[in-house]
Amino acid sequence: MASARENDLNPDTKIGLELPFARSRTGLFGLTETTLEQAGHNIKNLLLTAKGERVMQPDFGSDLRALLFEQADENIEERIEETILESISTWLPYISVGKIDIIEDETNPNSMKVDLDFSLNPTNMSIGSILMGMGVALVAVNWTVGGWEYITFAAGEIKNPKNNLPLALIIGTIVILVLYFLINVAYLKVLPMGSLMGEIKVGETAARAIYGW
Repeated sequence: MASARENDLNPDTKIGLELPFARSRTGLFGLTETTLEQAGHNIKNLLLTAKGERVMQPDFGSDLRALLFEQADENIEERIEETILESISTWLPYISVGKIDIIEDETNPNSMKVDLDFSLNPTNMSIGSILMGMGVALVAVNWTVGGWEYITFAAGEIKNPKNNLPLALIIGTIVILVLYFLINVAYLKVLPMGSLMGEIKVGETAARAIYGW
């Protein structure tokens, strides 16, 4: 099965349906091409659905529509933001909201524009799934440490092996740990967390981002 990142990069793979439904030039319904694009449509569908509107799932949706008939007092922007955050955190926990801008329409005092910045949040998962993911990752790592035992073959050629051999193992391990840590810090500086979801070739993707390949 292809990863989410591979599906996003494959122009022949569609992720889901554009919401709300609309006729497409290439088919009956519009289709999304990336996970992030689909997330945007899911947010729109959630926020434009009033609670109680969906049959068999009355809690789905938001209270934005109810706020349309509230007084535009000094707390209205805060209430709009709270409504949006509450709905997304409940129904779309894989989405992280970065910033919400609520702008009053200067030409129409009864209108407000909401700009929403969001990203995918792959870290929002249970402890069990995190431990499982770590276990799966360690399967591949176990095959990269082959060769630890070979250093003992050179013990006869090392001066004072009783002291120098353990010292070499400890220093070498610390150096590698530091290098691995710094490399991962560099990945996170170059790439947003959302783009790492399902990514297999992280180093290659980071190099492309740095050098523009």
